[in-house]
Amino acid sequence: MYKFILPAFVVLFCAQLLSAQCIQFNCPTQTDTICDLLDNNPQFWNEAYWLDPIISSHDLAEAPSDLQFRVIDTCGVAILAYVLLLDLDSDGVLETRISSDSVQHPGRVLYGNISTPSGTLRIFDERPVTDSLKYRFSLEQTSVEDTIAGRLRWNTLQAGDVYSDALLPLGKHRIIWYVRTPTTVDSCVRDFRIRDCKPPVVVCIGNLSLTRYIPIPFPLVQIHVADILQSAQDNITPSGQLQFGLIRSEQSMGVFPTNPDGTPVTSVYFTCTDLGTNTVQLWVKDQAGNSAFCETSIIIDNSIYGCEYDPYPTRSACAYTAEPRDLIDYVDFALYGTAPGVPPIASVFPGIPFPGCWSSTIFMPSATNFVLTPTKNVNHINGVSTYDLVLLSKHILGIEPFTSPYKMIAADANKSNTITTFDIVELRKLVLGIYTELPNNTSWRFIDKDYVFPNPGNPWAAVFPENKKFTIMELQSNIEFVGVKIGDFSGNAIANTLFDEIVETRSYFNLTLPDLSLHAGETTDIPLQTSEAAQWLGFQASLQFDPQNVDIEIVDSKSLPDFDASSWAKPQPGRLNVSWFAATPQMLLPGENLLTLRVHARTDVQLRDALTLDNTSLRAEAYSDQEIAQNLSLQFHEQPTLAENTAIFPAQPNPTTAGAMVPLRLQSAEKVILEVFNATGKRVFKQVTSLAAGSQMIEIPAVALQTSGVYTWRVQAGGVVQAGKVVRQ
Repeated sequence: MYKFILPAFVVLFCAQLLSAQCIQFNCPTQTDTICDLLDNNPQFWNEAYWLDPIISSHDLAEAPSDLQFRVIDTCGVAILAYVLLLDLDSDGVLETRISSDSVQHPGRVLYGNISTPSGTLRIFDERPVTDSLKYRFSLEQTSVEDTIAGRLRWNTLQAGDVYSDALLPLGKHRIIWYVRTPTTVDSCVRDFRIRDCKPPVVVCIGNLSLTRYIPIPFPLVQIHVADILQSAQDNITPSGQLQFGLIRSEQSMGVFPTNPDGTPVTSVYFTCTDLGTNTVQLWVKDQAGNSAFCETSIIIDNSIYGCEYDPYPTRSACAYTAEPRDLIDYVDFALYGTAPGVPPIASVFPGIPFPGCWSSTIFMPSATNFVLTPTKNVNHINGVSTYDLVLLSKHILGIEPFTSPYKMIAADANKSNTITTFDIVELRKLVLGIYTELPNNTSWRFIDKDYVFPNPGNPWAAVFPENKKFTIMELQSNIEFVGVKIGDFSGNAIANTLFDEIVETRSYFNLTLPDLSLHAGETTDIPLQTSEAAQWLGFQASLQFDPQNVDIEIVDSKSLPDFDASSWAKPQPGRLNVSWFAATPQMLLPGENLLTLRVHARTDVQLRDALTLDNTSLRAEAYSDQEIAQNLSLQFHEQPTLAENTAIFPAQPNPTTAGAMVPLRLQSAEKVILEVFNATGKRVFKQVTSLAAGSQMIEIPAVALQTSGVYTWRVQAGGVVQAGKVVRQ
């Protein structure tokens, strides 16, 4: 009888194959959400070192978290384990590791033990009991036939076989389940989020009856949140941090009511046209975004005083941009009126979306004198870019002066009734993000459309009216104002919400950076270059970076005139904004440093992973000598391009409808020869020019490209010869 002994690797392979056939489990990839519907328990996760940054509380809210994992094991060889990764300071980083294989500390976790193996012991169980009764993390494992179930649970040293759901703080966490057999280890990674899902509870004062005085000269009464709020509370958000909103029920969209700037609407208005019962909704919202509302009736009763003034016809007022004539929405209109024998009235009508015009029936004597004043002071950056600084500098230097009085008013950024370089300084701070709003001006100014400037070349020669004065009898038509967006001279400010921003089709121009390996503690000067020749009037861009990895300390340029410390800013950590402009075009050639970035590395990182071009806060764009905007993109190369002694670059534009330009860089003054040949090889143009050293442009005139077709050009500068093709359309 023979005995066959299998090799060890065959035995191991068979065992692994058998284990793989025995074990089955499902591992979904989506993030689980666990809803916290309970009141915060102050006996857990409540110490000075814990902090919920949303509500500024050291008592972290928690929720019962039944985290389970099931495995089908037909061979009976599987053992389950888990590793729980927690983000306990809500900074988006999983810093605390809890393993079912490790000994657990009663009532404590090792905070920060991912980055530091030892971690820091921190208390999560605040109950006044002995350590033997404090909760600790554990694994409860049960088996039913071939199914093994593992659950992350809490138990105590005293009652190790008694389990309860672990109370985990709100936030984004992760659990990794491990399935071990004698020969294999499989894992399942599950991200989960614990969030506050319970809306606040709000109670209204029921059937509020208003019999107070509604002013007869202007029958309007304002109801505030405090007038109808009886009580409100939330399971997590403190009462002082709850937000309240108020809206008429018939105007409700089923969501928390907000103004255009995102602030809550906290009052509603009623007039004599609203006599009787009206229904309003009082909304409350917690810091997690959960909201709820209650409804109540408001009875408007003016029987004591009456509404004896007959209304005059409804009047309206609108505001438009000067050119093009676009209707401006969300304009606030303040109305002030005085009449003999009656108290003055003053009220503000909040701006509304498109069409955005104010409209009201006026209850006032015919002798009333009215003043209507429009205002809009939001989103100061709307329509303002570095291109506007180009246009403003051309006006100041007299190259292309503004001829419209409205553009001159738009240029007066500091509201000094003059246009100076200080206005450029103020607007550039707005572009760079140093300002979020102009300190001495509003976002919009409004001028009575009927006003005629006595001196259009100097709109401040006389005080122009920023309101409209009228009486009911004098006003025969509706009122119009011309809206001036401060800082916008190109006319691209978004005036109303009917249309989203129209992004025109643009070409892209590449900026290049060397893809360097940065090392922690080192500071490196990094060149930012252009990929092709161009003539620019200006450009703007925003670089985003992780300040934990790198910091941009200084930005410098030896190629751009007047580029200095006012041309760049870091309005917030991790963001660098740059804005440069000139009144006359500046030649830029490949291989020359547009900017030099001094970058300090805090960790080992690749430059392409550290810097990105961000368009959310500042659109990355450049402005050509033809005042055409081009989008900018960022590319990384292994090594920076080095400027050669003499270089000749491709003709542009190509194709062309007229002539073209050939950019070149000369090491020294040279005689430059330009030749142009038609499709048959016949020379149709020759020019010899003496040019100085530096960046230059040589013109292929339109006369050299008389008919449509493909032409060949050749340029000789010293010992360098370069040829190419250009297409005449």
